[in-house]
Amino acid sequence: MDPRKRCSSCQQDLPLAAFDRRRHYVRSGVRAACRTCTRAKAKAKREQQKSTTADRTRDAVRARTRAAVARGVLVATPCVVCGDPHVEAHHPDYDRDDAWAHVEWLCRLHHAARHGRRAWVHQLDLLPTTTTTTTTPRP
Repeated sequence: MDPRKRCSSCQQDLPLAAFDRRRHYVRSGVRAACRTCTRAKAKAKREQQKSTTADRTRDAVRARTRAAVARGVLVATPCVVCGDPHVEAHHPDYDRDDAWAHVEWLCRLHHAARHGRRAWVHQLDLLPTTTTTTTTPRP
């Protein structure tokens, strides 16, 4: 009788040959899920992560902007709001033909604000200020 194992996804008892091998950190030497479940899960994840046309357009515009900056065609200027020299390119409209060149140079804080978010480095400002607590000695 061949050794069998229960799949963690479909809960079927299957022979060990139906599981992919896994040598590290696993007692039985095979994955917890059978090959069929593992492949189905991987395919679903790939489908979920497929990029849309808008994603590809944004990626292409950002790549052209990076290339233009590297070639010296496009020069970063200080933040248009506060004058900080450490800036990021903000593209207000990706549908323009010259969207790669039509950028606003904003610091991280103002770029995040333009998108309606707070920069992660400034989220500590949201925490309440620390107060010193006095403890009373135990009797």
